[in-house]
Amino acid sequence: LTAFYFRQTKSKSPLLRPSFFSNEIFLFASMAGLFSYMAMISLTFMLPYLLEYAYHLTPLDTGKILVVIPATTAFVSPLSGHLSDRFGQRPIASLGSTLFTLAIASFFLIGPNTPVWRIILSLVAFGFGFGMFGSPNNPAIMGSVDIGDRGAAGGILVSGLVLRLLFL
Repeated sequence: LTAFYFRQTKSKSPLLRPSFFSNEIFLFASMAGLFSYMAMISLTFMLPYLLEYAYHLTPLDTGKILVVIPATTAFVSPLSGHLSDRFGQRPIASLGSTLFTLAIASFFLIGPNTPVWRIILSLVAFGFGFGMFGSPNNPAIMGSVDIGDRGAAGGILVSGLVLRLLFL
């Protein structure tokens, strides 16, 4: 990363403009997006093993349970976008990230006798929080850079989305 940074500062046409690192909104919104995608990937990677091997669910039933995350996210995202236009991006994104963090923390309380409905409820809370976070966070990233830099900013934004899609 250090070599990449210094290489970009010397390049005539860098992949990632060094000025992005001094833009606090871009930097923190991108980092928050990265951590949210990491949480999503870790959850969707490990949960099928728990459901299939500990709860003895079929792959089909596991898939039906896991579809709760994108379904809830798709339902909440438009509402979140509307709310962020009305009340600002920061409070809605903060509320969303708090909600999906609490949902992930609830998975630490899963024991051998935890009912599946409680896991589904935690997944709904995670999807709800993720949907509330993503809609305001993405425009914050894009709006924090000049119009001429939006292609590079969009590339950074899409790289996180591609990672998420690969692991869903």
